[in-house]
Amino acid sequence: MARLQSNDRAVLSDELYDAIAPVINKLLWTLLGPDPERDDLAHEIFLRILQSLPKLRDRSRLQPWVVRLAANAVKNEFRRRKLRRWLTLEADDERSPSYHPDFEGRELLLRTYDVLAKLPPRERVPLTLHLVGQQPIEEIALATSCSSRTVKRRLRAARQRFLRLAEADALLAERLRQSSVDEEGADDA
Repeated sequence: MARLQSNDRAVLSDELYDAIAPVINKLLWTLLGPDPERDDLAHEIFLRILQSLPKLRDRSRLQPWVVRLAANAVKNEFRRRKLRRWLTLEADDERSPSYHPDFEGRELLLRTYDVLAKLPPRERVPLTLHLVGQQPIEEIALATSCSSRTVKRRLRAARQRFLRLAEADALLAERLRQSSVDEEGADDA
């Protein structure tokens, strides 16, 4: 393969970015929510993709490869944050005040992400992809480099751990009780 000229690399980078940016952004929004470091992580992921692109053997597998690389980068970020919190021994309140008309919904969302942050990455990523991202088991298995059976096992464990942790938060516990009552009422109808 001939060496690419700098103009050729720029065109390739632009085309590649246009093809994978929506996939990366959707994944990051799904896993991180309103996170102040999301754009930095997206940039880091794109750089990793550009550096690792020559290792990709089958260009038709670009999207699953990008999803797996991005999911691994997010897992690594979760681990770094956990280590930073432990090392700094400071409260980690990254919530920046911003206007949002649904204050209760925003509070529920922030508390949900706080509970999700307590899950181990091997459980958090599949649960978030499944519940928030509405991803099927097979796609989650590809993104996390494990079998469908392992994804199902991790989803079950993550749900149980999430519910146990959410019960410790009064607002989330009340909402979970309401939703289970609502589901029972819908089943009876």
